[in-house]
Amino acid sequence: MSPKKEETEKIESEEEETPPVEDENLQDDQNSEEEELTLEQARALLKEKNKKIQTLNHESADRRKKLEALQKEQQDREDAEKTEAQKEKDRADRAEQARADLEKKNRELRLRSEFDSTARDLKLSFVNEEARKDALRSIQGEELEETEDGFSGLDEALKNLSKSKSYYFGKEETRPINISDGSSKGKGSRSLTKEEAKKKKRSSIAPL
Repeated sequence: MSPKKEETEKIESEEEETPPVEDENLQDDQNSEEEELTLEQARALLKEKNKKIQTLNHESADRRKKLEALQKEQQDREDAEKTEAQKEKDRADRAEQARADLEKKNRELRLRSEFDSTARDLKLSFVNEEARKDALRSIQGEELEETEDGFSGLDEALKNLSKSKSYYFGKEETRPINISDGSSKGKGSRSLTKEEAKKKKRSSIAPL
Protein backbone atom coordinates (compact mmCIF):
# COMPACT_ATOMS: atom_id res chain seq x y z
CA MET A 1 0.00 0.00 0.00
CA SER A 2 1.39 3.44 -0.96
CA PRO A 3 2.10 6.11 1.74
CA LYS A 4 -0.45 8.43 0.13
CA LYS A 5 -3.15 5.80 0.33
CA GLU A 6 -2.29 4.97 3.99
CA GLU A 7 -2.51 8.65 4.89
CA THR A 8 -5.87 8.95 3.13
CA GLU A 9 -7.28 5.94 4.99
CA LYS A 10 -5.97 7.30 8.33
CA ILE A 11 -7.72 10.62 7.79
CA GLU A 12 -10.93 8.84 6.81
CA SER A 13 -10.71 6.76 10.01
CA GLU A 14 -10.23 9.85 12.16
CA GLU A 15 -13.13 11.48 10.40
CA GLU A 16 -15.40 8.55 11.26
CA GLU A 17 -14.23 8.42 14.91
CA THR A 18 -14.72 12.14 15.55
CA PRO A 19 -18.26 12.55 16.97
CA PRO A 20 -20.25 15.56 15.89
CA VAL A 21 -20.06 18.39 18.38
CA GLU A 22 -23.35 19.96 19.31
CA ASP A 23 -24.32 22.61 21.82
CA GLU A 24 -26.84 20.27 23.50
CA ASN A 25 -24.03 17.93 24.69
CA LEU A 26 -22.50 20.78 26.61
CA GLN A 27 -25.65 21.64 28.53
CA ASP A 28 -25.30 18.67 30.94
CA ASP A 29 -22.16 20.19 32.44
CA GLN A 30 -23.98 23.43 33.05
CA ASN A 31 -27.07 21.89 34.67
CA SER A 32 -25.22 20.72 37.79
CA GLU A 33 -23.61 24.09 38.40
CA GLU A 34 -25.98 26.69 37.00
CA GLU A 35 -27.60 27.39 40.36
CA GLU A 36 -24.20 27.98 41.98
CA LEU A 37 -22.65 30.05 39.11
CA THR A 38 -23.09 33.76 38.77
CA LEU A 39 -24.19 35.22 35.49
CA GLU A 40 -20.66 36.34 34.62
CA GLN A 41 -19.22 32.92 35.44
CA ALA A 42 -21.84 31.18 33.33
CA ARG A 43 -21.08 33.49 30.41
CA ALA A 44 -17.34 32.85 30.77
CA LEU A 45 -17.87 29.09 30.94
CA LEU A 46 -20.14 29.14 27.93
CA LYS A 47 -17.65 31.23 25.99
CA GLU A 48 -14.85 28.78 26.82
CA LYS A 49 -16.90 25.79 25.71
CA ASN A 50 -17.98 27.52 22.51
CA LYS A 51 -14.34 28.22 21.83
CA LYS A 52 -13.55 24.51 22.21
CA ILE A 53 -16.41 23.68 19.85
CA GLN A 54 -15.05 26.06 17.24
CA THR A 55 -11.57 24.58 17.62
CA LEU A 56 -12.85 21.04 17.17
CA ASN A 57 -14.97 22.05 14.20
CA HIS A 58 -12.00 23.86 12.66
CA GLU A 59 -9.77 20.81 13.09
CA SER A 60 -12.46 18.58 11.59
CA ALA A 61 -12.79 20.92 8.61
CA ASP A 62 -9.01 20.89 8.13
CA ARG A 63 -9.00 17.09 8.12
CA ARG A 64 -11.79 17.02 5.54
CA LYS A 65 -9.91 19.47 3.30
CA LYS A 66 -6.71 17.46 3.63
CA LEU A 67 -8.59 14.25 2.85
CA GLU A 68 -10.21 15.80 -0.21
CA ALA A 69 -6.82 17.06 -1.42
CA LEU A 70 -5.27 13.61 -1.01
CA GLN A 71 -8.18 11.97 -2.80
CA LYS A 72 -7.90 14.45 -5.67
CA GLU A 73 -4.14 13.89 -5.87
CA GLN A 74 -4.65 10.14 -5.99
CA GLN A 75 -7.33 10.46 -8.67
CA ASP A 76 -5.13 12.76 -10.77
CA ARG A 77 -2.27 10.27 -10.50
CA GLU A 78 -4.51 7.38 -11.58
CA ASP A 79 -5.82 9.45 -14.50
CA ALA A 80 -2.25 10.30 -15.55
CA GLU A 81 -1.25 6.64 -15.38
CA LYS A 82 -4.31 5.69 -17.39
CA THR A 83 -3.49 8.31 -20.02
CA GLU A 84 0.13 7.14 -20.23
CA ALA A 85 -1.05 3.55 -20.58
CA GLN A 86 -3.31 4.60 -23.44
CA LYS A 87 -0.41 6.41 -25.11
CA GLU A 88 1.73 3.32 -24.76
CA LYS A 89 -1.05 1.21 -26.31
CA ASP A 90 -1.33 3.64 -29.23
CA ARG A 91 2.42 3.48 -29.80
CA ALA A 92 2.32 -0.32 -29.73
CA ASP A 93 -0.59 -0.36 -32.20
CA ARG A 94 1.28 1.94 -34.61
CA ALA A 95 4.42 -0.18 -34.38
CA GLU A 96 2.42 -3.34 -35.06
CA GLN A 97 0.72 -1.72 -38.05
CA ALA A 98 4.08 -0.56 -39.44
CA ARG A 99 5.48 -4.07 -39.01
CA ALA A 100 2.46 -5.57 -40.80
CA ASP A 101 2.77 -3.07 -43.68
CA LEU A 102 6.47 -3.81 -44.07
CA GLU A 103 5.86 -7.57 -44.08
CA LYS A 104 3.14 -7.13 -46.71
CA LYS A 105 5.47 -5.08 -48.91
CA ASN A 106 8.29 -7.61 -48.55
CA ARG A 107 5.90 -10.44 -49.44
CA GLU A 108 4.81 -8.60 -52.58
CA LEU A 109 8.46 -8.12 -53.59
CA ARG A 110 9.21 -11.81 -53.06
CA LEU A 111 6.13 -12.83 -55.03
CA ARG A 112 7.00 -10.50 -57.91
CA SER A 113 10.53 -11.89 -58.12
CA GLU A 114 9.33 -15.52 -58.08
CA PHE A 115 6.52 -14.66 -60.50
CA ASP A 116 9.05 -13.45 -63.09
CA SER A 117 11.38 -16.41 -62.64
CA THR A 118 8.52 -18.92 -62.80
CA ALA A 119 7.20 -17.32 -66.00
CA ARG A 120 10.65 -17.68 -67.56
CA ASP A 121 10.88 -21.32 -66.46
CA LEU A 122 7.50 -21.98 -68.09
CA LYS A 123 8.66 -20.11 -71.20
CA LEU A 124 5.79 -17.67 -70.87
CA SER A 125 6.35 -14.18 -72.23
CA PHE A 126 4.05 -11.18 -71.98
CA VAL A 127 2.91 -9.04 -74.85
CA ASN A 128 3.97 -5.90 -72.97
CA GLU A 129 4.78 -4.58 -69.51
CA GLU A 130 1.17 -3.66 -68.74
CA ALA A 131 0.12 -7.26 -69.44
CA ARG A 132 2.81 -8.51 -67.07
CA LYS A 133 1.59 -6.17 -64.31
CA ASP A 134 -2.04 -7.20 -64.84
CA ALA A 135 -1.07 -10.86 -64.72
CA LEU A 136 0.87 -10.29 -61.51
CA ARG A 137 -2.12 -8.53 -59.94
CA SER A 138 -4.32 -11.49 -60.89
CA ILE A 139 -1.87 -13.86 -59.21
CA GLN A 140 -1.66 -11.63 -56.10
CA GLY A 141 -5.42 -11.94 -55.72
CA GLU A 142 -5.12 -15.70 -55.25
CA GLU A 143 -4.40 -17.38 -51.91
CA LEU A 144 -0.85 -18.60 -52.41
CA GLU A 145 0.82 -20.15 -49.38
CA GLU A 146 4.38 -18.98 -48.87
CA THR A 147 6.78 -21.70 -47.71
CA GLU A 148 10.52 -21.95 -47.28
CA ASP A 149 10.79 -23.06 -50.91
CA GLY A 150 8.70 -20.19 -52.25
CA PHE A 151 5.04 -19.73 -53.12
CA SER A 152 3.21 -23.00 -53.36
CA GLY A 153 1.05 -23.37 -56.48
CA LEU A 154 2.50 -20.36 -58.33
CA ASP A 155 3.39 -22.39 -61.42
CA GLU A 156 -0.12 -23.86 -61.62
CA ALA A 157 -1.63 -20.42 -61.18
CA LEU A 158 0.45 -19.08 -64.08
CA LYS A 159 -0.51 -22.04 -66.30
CA ASN A 160 -4.19 -21.50 -65.56
CA LEU A 161 -3.81 -17.77 -66.19
CA SER A 162 -2.20 -18.44 -69.58
CA LYS A 163 -5.37 -20.31 -70.54
CA SER A 164 -8.00 -18.06 -68.98
CA LYS A 165 -6.33 -14.80 -70.03
CA SER A 166 -4.20 -15.82 -72.97
CA TYR A 167 -4.19 -12.24 -74.31
CA TYR A 168 -1.58 -11.44 -71.64
CA PHE A 169 0.90 -13.79 -73.26
CA GLY A 170 2.65 -13.96 -76.62
CA LYS A 171 5.46 -12.27 -78.52
CA GLU A 172 6.35 -8.82 -77.33
CA GLU A 173 4.62 -6.14 -79.35
CA THR A 174 6.82 -4.22 -81.78
CA ARG A 175 6.50 -0.54 -81.17
CA PRO A 176 6.65 1.68 -84.29
CA ILE A 177 9.35 4.33 -84.55
CA ASN A 178 8.51 7.59 -86.29
CA ILE A 179 11.36 8.39 -88.63
CA SER A 180 11.44 9.63 -92.21
CA ASP A 181 12.28 7.04 -94.85
CA GLY A 182 13.09 9.75 -97.41
CA SER A 183 10.97 8.08 -100.08
CA SER A 184 8.44 10.86 -100.47
CA LYS A 185 9.78 14.35 -100.27
CA GLY A 186 7.36 16.91 -98.94
CA LYS A 187 4.89 14.24 -97.79
CA GLY A 188 6.01 14.06 -94.18
CA SER A 189 7.06 10.81 -92.54
CA ARG A 190 5.63 7.37 -91.81
CA SER A 191 6.13 4.88 -88.95
CA LEU A 192 8.80 2.23 -89.35
CA THR A 193 9.08 -0.88 -87.24
CA LYS A 194 12.29 -1.65 -85.38
CA GLU A 195 13.28 -4.15 -88.06
CA GLU A 196 12.68 -1.67 -90.83
CA ALA A 197 14.62 0.97 -88.95
CA LYS A 198 17.61 -1.39 -88.63
CA LYS A 199 17.53 -2.20 -92.36
CA LYS A 200 17.26 1.49 -93.18
CA LYS A 201 20.25 2.25 -90.97
CA ARG A 202 22.38 -0.50 -92.58
CA SER A 203 21.52 0.62 -96.07
CA SER A 204 22.41 4.23 -95.29
CA ILE A 205 25.99 3.31 -94.35
CA ALA A 206 28.17 4.00 -97.33
CA PRO A 207 30.72 1.31 -98.25
CA LEU A 208 34.37 2.19 -97.82
